[in-house]
Amino acid sequence: MSATNDNIYSKQSPNRRKLTTLYVDKVVPGDDRFKVWDTDVSGLVLQVEPTGSKSWYLYYRRNGRARWHRLGAVNSVSLSAVRETVRQLNARLMLDPSFDPQVEKAAGRTQATVSDLIEHYAADHLSTLRSGSQGTFLLRRFVAPTLGKMAAASVQRSDVRTMLKGMSSLSTRQQVLANISGMFKWAVRNDFPSITANPAFGIEQRKATARERILSDNELPVFWYGFDNAGLTASRALRIMLLTGQRPGEVRHTRWQDLEIGEHQFT
Repeated sequence: MSATNDNIYSKQSPNRRKLTTLYVDKVVPGDDRFKVWDTDVSGLVLQVEPTGSKSWYLYYRRNGRARWHRLGAVNSVSLSAVRETVRQLNARLMLDPSFDPQVEKAAGRTQATVSDLIEHYAADHLSTLRSGSQGTFLLRRFVAPTLGKMAAASVQRSDVRTMLKGMSSLSTRQQVLANISGMFKWAVRNDFPSITANPAFGIEQRKATARERILSDNELPVFWYGFDNAGLTASRALRIMLLTGQRPGEVRHTRWQDLEIGEHQFT
């Protein structure tokens, strides 16, 4: 065990085991956040949220203080890759007393661009959501080409408004605004310390006109059987939308873990 990570297996870290890919995939969330410490590589910690999201952390000490360095979401960094990363960081921590990966990470992100922020937000947060890939698509498709090269911390409300004015579809503007606002809220709460405000806050969009047209009882069977010509996968997806009222993006990105098969429910 390295000198930089002494005492990590103390009373604060009772949940210890040799992590395996199978265990990481199957570990069940609890009512509260909990951590599992790897006994194979010193300082590697798996954190499991009540929502089911899982992240890798490096635990280390600098100047007598415990430090936590986030290494990424489990579904974006494999166990073998994160172990190699922790080994390298442990080696630097032992050889260089001035090295602090958390401080270095924060310093590097002070100049992060909007494109950098999008990719971090997609990997660390959106990837844990059922409809996250739709949000990732919207940010990459509409935000990155316009604001991507700007420093994330320098984006102003006027920049967001200008970007939105370039979109002809009201529904697209509303979805993009919701996603860029969510991204900056996440940045303020998490590890982009240079971002202290949400530039999308306070921007209002004209509400879409409510759609009152619904299918009649006579029309429903016509649509139901008409879906047969859409192909096996598409027809099943269309029927799920018809039965549940789910949005196309929600159905398209549904995962097995989002379904309660015995209860016939989306979760």
